[in-house]
Parts: sequence; structure tokens; C-alpha cells
Amino acid sequence: MWAIVLALSKRNTNAAEVIIFLHRLSSVLIEYFKELEEESIRDNFVIIYELLDEMMDYGYPQTTESKILQECVPFDICLRKASADEQIEDISHRSH
Repeated sequence: MWAIVLALSKRNTNAAEVIIFLHRLSSVLIEYFKELEEESIRDNFVIIYELLDEMMDYGYPQTTESKILQECVPFDICLRKASADEQIEDISHRSH
């Protein structure tokens, strides 16, 4: 499956740098969420925001290595969130 990632700039920027950053961003998101789909982006918006905050400073790419990012934004947060969502869903199904 293909995902489209878009970047906009007000200035004349280095197109190769933007393309490389977008490629690294999509790779990191796939490592974190196993898929890059609208639902996974919507469900994990806060984590994606934290990842972007670590990956860029003032519009300049900083850390794009997923191993380093996992230390700043722990990977198990995603797993705990998925587990909590499943538990809530189970409880809601039992109550109906």
C-alpha cells in the first residue's frame, strides 16, 4: 500500500533534503505503527506530534534515526495504547 506524504515550504528549499526527510518520516511511522494509514495516523496523533517535535527543530531535520527516536518517544507507548483501546472495546462489548 502506498501512502502520500506532503511537505510545503514558503521559501526555496533543498528538494532532495525534503524528499529524504519525508522518506525517513514515513519509515519511522511504519516502524512505530506497522502501517501508515489514515486510521493509524488519527489514532496516534499525539505520538506522531512528539515524533515530529524530536525529528525537526525550527523547520530543520534533526534526528531521523528510529533507534534514537525510540529512546525519546518510547515505542511501548504505542503498544500500551493499543492494549488499552482493546480493553475498552472489550468492556463496551460486554456491557451491551
